[in-house]
Amino acid sequence: MIRRLRSLNRNEATWLLILSGYAAFLFYLVACGKITDLVHPRMVPFVVFGLAILVLLAVFQSRRVFSRGTESAVKPGMALFVVPFAFAPLSLGSTSAVLAANSRTISLYSSPEPVSVTANISAQSPRPQAAEASPIPARGVIELNEKTYFPFYSELNNHPNKYAGRTIHVTGFVYHGNLRNTDKFIAGREMMWCCAADAVTIGFVSRFPGAAGLKDDQWVSVTGVLDKTEYTDEYTQATTVVPMIRVTSVRAMPKMDFAYVYPTF
Repeated sequence: MIRRLRSLNRNEATWLLILSGYAAFLFYLVACGKITDLVHPRMVPFVVFGLAILVLLAVFQSRRVFSRGTESAVKPGMALFVVPFAFAPLSLGSTSAVLAANSRTISLYSSPEPVSVTANISAQSPRPQAAEASPIPARGVIELNEKTYFPFYSELNNHPNKYAGRTIHVTGFVYHGNLRNTDKFIAGREMMWCCAADAVTIGFVSRFPGAAGLKDDQWVSVTGVLDKTEYTDEYTQATTVVPMIRVTSVRAMPKMDFAYVYPTF
């Protein structure tokens, strides 16, 4: 056994440990479902492919551990591949989607519809094109969940007049921003395009008499009736028309860790 250890090529053994470490970490993320906390679900197959490649590389590397190469000492440059392991716990902790709300402004779409219900129609206006089918059901409560959030959100922002008066139910975290000390707050969600690094915060302006008493980052379930209002962006100071929920009920709910919504699945 001692003779076997003496013939160990420390350089190749270190590479094996590094490859095995990365493979084990990715396997844990995929097996426990935590991978979707970090990347869009459509990217998961690529992660699985990368995991398979790492496993194959580790298998081939294991055959070189006892090779008698001239360079058996551990190279200092390998430390660069070890450093990421020190940050791995950050992706496994109790990080919440609301953390991004502290460093980003809410991104609200502007409506292409006129503010006034009465539209000015010119005699030379082009013939209107056939309207695209709406993703929102024609009747019933408009329920936004992880799969319907973005298409419903886009439709509501593009056509706020069309859905005025409809009942809506959303969940999200409280964000006041420039609405602080008013009867409004934003029920926000984190939207991930590709990975957690490019997440942006979106949401609905919500009018509620007790809005000032709600704490930022508190998760709530909101039910109300759709209306519209003007919203001034915190940074650009541009004022646009956005959907607004006239809240009929607000219910506190447990914090949702990495409660992302996605533009596509």
